[in-house]
Amino acid sequence: MLVTCPKCSGFSLVTAIFLLVVLAALGAAMVRFSGAQQTTVAMDIQSARAYQAARAGIEWGAYQALKTPAFSCAGAPFTLSFSGANLVGFTTQVACNSTSHSEGGNTITLFEFSANAHYGVANTPDFVAREVGARVARCTDPGGAVC
Repeated sequence: MLVTCPKCSGFSLVTAIFLLVVLAALGAAMVRFSGAQQTTVAMDIQSARAYQAARAGIEWGAYQALKTPAFSCAGAPFTLSFSGANLVGFTTQVACNSTSHSEGGNTITLFEFSANAHYGVANTPDFVAREVGARVARCTDPGGAVC
C-alpha cells in the first residue's frame, strides 16, 4: 500500500527548480569570468606590443644619432607609424634632447630619447600605451669623424 502525504506534494519540484536556478547562476558566472580572462589576455598581448613599438622608437632614434652625423634633436617629436603585421595601428612618438660637451678636443653629444607608443583612443577599453627612455652618447673628433 502506497502512503501519500497530501501536504507534501510538489516538494521535489521546488527542489528541482532551486537547483536549476543555482546551476544557471554558476554557469553565467563562469561565462563572465571566462570573458574577463580573455579580455585580460588580449590586453596583455597589446601591452607587450606597445612596449615593443616604444623600443623600436628608441632604437630608431639611437640609430639616427649614431649613424647620421647631421642628426639634430631640434623641432617637434618624430612620429613613427608601423606597417608590420604585429604592430599595425600603433603610433610611436620619439622625443629627443641633446647636449654637447668638449673633452680633449673631441665633441661628446649626449642624446636623451623618450618614446611613447600607443594604440587606440584614450579612455576607451582597447587603449594601451607604453613609454621607454634611453640615453646615447656620440663622440666626434675635430675633423667630424666618429671617435
